[in-house]
Amino acid sequence: MRHLRTALPLMLALASMARADESASTPAAAAPAATAAATDEDLRFARNLSRAFRQVAKGLQPSVVSIRTVEASGGPALTRGPMRFRMGPGGLQPEGPVSQREGQGTGFVLREDGTILTNSHVIRGASQIVVRRSDGREFPATVLGGDPETDVAVLRIDAKGLTPVRVIESGEVEVG
Repeated sequence: MRHLRTALPLMLALASMARADESASTPAAAAPAATAAATDEDLRFARNLSRAFRQVAKGLQPSVVSIRTVEASGGPALTRGPMRFRMGPGGLQPEGPVSQREGQGTGFVLREDGTILTNSHVIRGASQIVVRRSDGREFPATVLGGDPETDVAVLRIDAKGLTPVRVIESGEVEVG
């Protein structure tokens, strides 16, 4: 992760330097030969790194999902004009539509059977959860469990033949 934080700003800086070098029309504006050689090497590295990120993203696309949530707050929706109330079993209650808050997040397919892993904060308080796949199909989701302390939640959608991400042992993970 530390390398990623270093590489992304480097890529942006090098890309802007490359544009500046390409647009320089006078020899006085050109960088010295030693700096240009180092910059060319850095640009090749940045382009290769960018290509690697694109390939990883393309390979993971079928496994990544978008999650949309709706949370009914139980209070009245914001309306114009006077509010109306009625007497209900719990006393005076507002009349009219219940307000809703919408949220968004992401997750990934953990298993082919429709098991999805996401963050707990994405689905906290949701009365409705909809998972959208990269192919545009949407599925209602149910919460199988979650842990707010580690911010992890597991959902299930009714879909088969999904492409799960490849999960590896933590000992196999390398920094960056």
